[in-house]
Amino acid sequence: GDLVRGAAADAVRRWRAELLRAERDLQRSDVAAARARARAVAEPLARHRHRPLQVRRLALLGRCELAAGAPAAALAAIAAAADVVGEAVLAEEMWRLDGAASAFAAQFGGLPAGAKSAFDAAASAGADPAAMAQLYALVQRFHGFEALCRSLAVTADVPSADDAALAQQVRGARATYAELLRRQPLHPLAQRERLRRLAAAQREVESTEAALAARRRGAAGSPTAALSAPATRAEAQAARGPGEVLVECVEAAGASFAFVVTAGGARIEPLPAGPNWRADLASLRAFCGSDDGATDAAAVPALAAAAAALLPPGGWFDRLLAGGDVARVLWSPEGSFAQVPVAALPWQGRPLVAAVEVGHVVSGTWLARQRTAATDRRRRADLRLLALANPRYPAARVQQLAQRSLVDAGGFAPLPAAAEAALAVAAHFADAAEQASLRAIAAPARIDGELRGGRKRLQMGGAATETALARAALRDVDVLHLACHGEAQTDAPAMSFLALSLPDADAATTAADDGLLRAGELGRLRGDYELVVLSACGSAVGARRGHDAVAGLAWSAQMAGARRVLAAQGRGPDGGSRDLVGVFFDGWRRDGAGAAAALAAAQRHAFGARPVREWAAFAVWGEPQ
Repeated sequence: GDLVRGAAADAVRRWRAELLRAERDLQRSDVAAARARARAVAEPLARHRHRPLQVRRLALLGRCELAAGAPAAALAAIAAAADVVGEAVLAEEMWRLDGAASAFAAQFGGLPAGAKSAFDAAASAGADPAAMAQLYALVQRFHGFEALCRSLAVTADVPSADDAALAQQVRGARATYAELLRRQPLHPLAQRERLRRLAAAQREVESTEAALAARRRGAAGSPTAALSAPATRAEAQAARGPGEVLVECVEAAGASFAFVVTAGGARIEPLPAGPNWRADLASLRAFCGSDDGATDAAAVPALAAAAAALLPPGGWFDRLLAGGDVARVLWSPEGSFAQVPVAALPWQGRPLVAAVEVGHVVSGTWLARQRTAATDRRRRADLRLLALANPRYPAARVQQLAQRSLVDAGGFAPLPAAAEAALAVAAHFADAAEQASLRAIAAPARIDGELRGGRKRLQMGGAATETALARAALRDVDVLHLACHGEAQTDAPAMSFLALSLPDADAATTAADDGLLRAGELGRLRGDYELVVLSACGSAVGARRGHDAVAGLAWSAQMAGARRVLAAQGRGPDGGSRDLVGVFFDGWRRDGAGAAAALAAAQRHAFGARPVREWAAFAVWGEPQ
């Protein structure tokens, strides 16, 4: 085994050195030499299945073709690299590494930028629909892979016995192949037998790896399975509903752009970037975390500056809405664009949501797969509610967690309005007699226990615990409502949490119920939810770069099976959240409006009456209708 590993390490060093020489050749503008070196290592890298170096070689080859004035060949090479990335993500089980999504972006994040450069070179010679389709597919693939890494890193269950046995079979096949590579018999007959066995071993490696990857992709028809297969531009276009336009943001090295998918096709529009845009975002973050009481979005400097950069007068957005047939914008953000409260951006003197509804989706692939999935949905009149609200936060326990740097000690004030909101939501799932009983409750904030009846179940106060949530029959829950404190960890999105009732400081706690519902734990609350409401600060906040920007608690809820999620990007007072959620449910349950339409109505209801930051933070993620 040591000999095999040593020989393999020597070979890898030789291939890496050859690629370094090729890169130096390219820097000296010796394209022919660089291309020859890159092609010389193609066969051994493919034979030994060293995927990271395969990706590096193909990316280098793409740069060679671009330098040689062949953008179509460059785009094809980078697309081939993306295919190898897909094999690496699944077969190498990249999501099991610490910081898998960050490692993924570090190793492979340059490919979309290279593809955009090749596309620009091809487009400069004239419109090229094939290049556009290729670039769209590559970006979708990368968005899907990042989401797949992130999702499996935090939500993957313990492998089954079948999975473990198959993984062991893969390791055994690889070891056999490596041993045969090391052997070099002298006799011609022995050499011929070795080559025969080597070919058989290679087929076994390929078949076992493919079988394991298929199990990972197809586990229970999970959303991650769909994300591993990117949608085409035509599929994303077909997935749009009437009056919808899809805006997919991309941040590549040195360029930010958006795919704007409409009924007439797709086009690329530039997005703001650079130090001015970063300053605007910093101002937006400060505004979302402040106590600013402004009720006019146009009067908020941070919103006005961001709108001037992203939605300039006479720019792409004005042209998009000029026809008047756009009723809903589906916003698919990446990186810095996920931090923008799009609905509140001033446009033509009013917040954008005054003109159109705004929904948020992970990607065009997610939208296409979600809308083509053949699932039987429950009639809206029969939906069943589980609500956890106004948890208890013992001061000693909060202080204990703060000393361990797990929570912000200043952010755990009581949430009396959350209890009132939970009762108002429950009324939408109750008959007339139950509604009268709910209205008769004089002090909702003092409820400390369970309320159950008909199609509703509420866990209030000290009963709003992780244990109660874990023990609930979630397969019978259609609407999950969580009203509590939350914290978003932008440097480690998997550690973001919702704070349910905390055990007393002197009580025996377990890892299963420490009161902090982490992103992974939320993702494992598997169900078939029509709606999940995360009425908590930062529940829609992910990382600040890459497509990991969609990695907040809202994404974990979608991984758990939520068709749509109502979540918040910033923080707002308890009362503001109560009022907005109440109006949202009036529209969604009583009036039968779609989720994006119900949220738009709630936000318009707040115009001029409530501070902008209270309603601007909320967004619907997932299916908007």
